[in-house]
Amino acid sequence: MAHSKTTSLCSFNCRSVKTSLPDIWTLCHSHDIVFLQEHWLLPFDLQCLTTKHPDFLAFGTSAVDASKEVLRGHP
Repeated sequence: MAHSKTTSLCSFNCRSVKTSLPDIWTLCHSHDIVFLQEHWLLPFDLQCLTTKHPDFLAFGTSAVDASKEVLRGHP
């Protein structure tokens, strides 16, 4: 008899990764896939997502255009 494992995922509006670390850690412990919205990271800060939990890979995008002197978008 084959055993099946379900994949658990969640979506979290963290309103800043930096202030939501305990919540993100908890979600990573209880889900296989975690989608984060409103992380408020700049394009050059996205690599910090890979350090939030040792068992997770991270991919991210930023709405901020950092190619100009004045930043546009919500950081």
